[in-house]
Amino acid sequence: MVVSGDSYVTLNKYRTSVQIAVQLISASFDFLQQSVICHLFNHAGRDSGRHRQHWMPSMPGTAFPPHVQPGAFESRMLGSLMASAASATTVDGGIRQHSKFDNTRYTYNGRSCGVGASLGLADGDVTDNLLALSYVYQENGLRAEVECIYNSSTEFVIAGEPDPNIYPVAGNLPDSSGGEEYSENCGHGSDAIVAIGVAVNNASTSGYLGSQLAPCTVNFTLKIFNVSVNLTDRSINVTNFSDGVDFAASRNLTHALMRQLELVANDQTSLYVSVIGDSFNSSIASYNSCIASNGSPAPSEASATLAGLTNSVTAMVDDLLVAYSSAQLMIMNDTKLVPATVEIHASRYGSKFYIYLAFAINTAILLFLAEEAIRKRVWKDLLCFDYMDPRSLIIAGSMGGCAVGKKRLDRSHKTDV
Repeated sequence: MVVSGDSYVTLNKYRTSVQIAVQLISASFDFLQQSVICHLFNHAGRDSGRHRQHWMPSMPGTAFPPHVQPGAFESRMLGSLMASAASATTVDGGIRQHSKFDNTRYTYNGRSCGVGASLGLADGDVTDNLLALSYVYQENGLRAEVECIYNSSTEFVIAGEPDPNIYPVAGNLPDSSGGEEYSENCGHGSDAIVAIGVAVNNASTSGYLGSQLAPCTVNFTLKIFNVSVNLTDRSINVTNFSDGVDFAASRNLTHALMRQLELVANDQTSLYVSVIGDSFNSSIASYNSCIASNGSPAPSEASATLAGLTNSVTAMVDDLLVAYSSAQLMIMNDTKLVPATVEIHASRYGSKFYIYLAFAINTAILLFLAEEAIRKRVWKDLLCFDYMDPRSLIIAGSMGGCAVGKKRLDRSHKTDV
């Protein structure tokens, strides 16, 4: 028997009283079972209508999960985005753990793949239940696959400075249409500038990201993801389930996301430093440290740059997808209800082994009872002697004692003669 909800809370609050009640009920059932068994053997040992020799048978505490407070949607997330890009590569090569950008204190284990935005923001129906442990649901989303190559002959380069401290970045990208890509960056020199140009192919779910570090191609695949949420440690695990349904046919989402990377590169460049460039360098340095800790040969500068850059761009794309979904949810209130499987606290009485064993024993007793009832014709015309009755036992003992005493007395007389 499984108990949950208000009954579970009551049982844990008055655990001692419940234990006493369970013991009393168990003892009562045990008494009834013993009584049935004893009466069964009693009737089975008594024959109808004639005397026979009578014989006597030998007789995982639980703690309430913390209440999940609703998070707060945060629109200022550039700092978190840069921190995510910097930590995109783990030093030990393990699974990356990173927090959501809102104040829900949830942590992704591995990639977010752009899903899970509603967690902590619009899942009150689940998290308001103090007995909830975890839940699983499916969400349609975009899985980004990033591939970066080292291209020293790229046409996307930093040009000369027409104005003091202004550096235009221009050039054609493989997917450019209608002219070259162009943006302007400020700085005291070109060494501190990391510029990003974006070309998006509106006919497919792909985009091209170019920089003077390396050009990258971002391919988006429609997927349905399984989202597993652990409410105890506030962790999120996202896994692929199947191919998804096209919900972004106009490609506005992918176009805006890729263009956002260009705007971030412009906004996060000062006269002396490029914040996004420092984030890329941190990811590259972490990759070198990971290779060194494994005892492998040191990678070349080109391969380390490509690996660190790929991880950073992947992390930024995933986080921007979650950010867009959060804005759509909290600002536009655009929601869609989906079914979820929720795991909650519950108490189970008894283990399967003892339940099955007790069922088997009681079934055998009932079968034996039925067999005896048929054989004895429902115990019709039984003798009045009942060895479970003290009065019958006293009479039987007295009668047996008299016969034994008389026989002993006869033997004594023969010895005297």
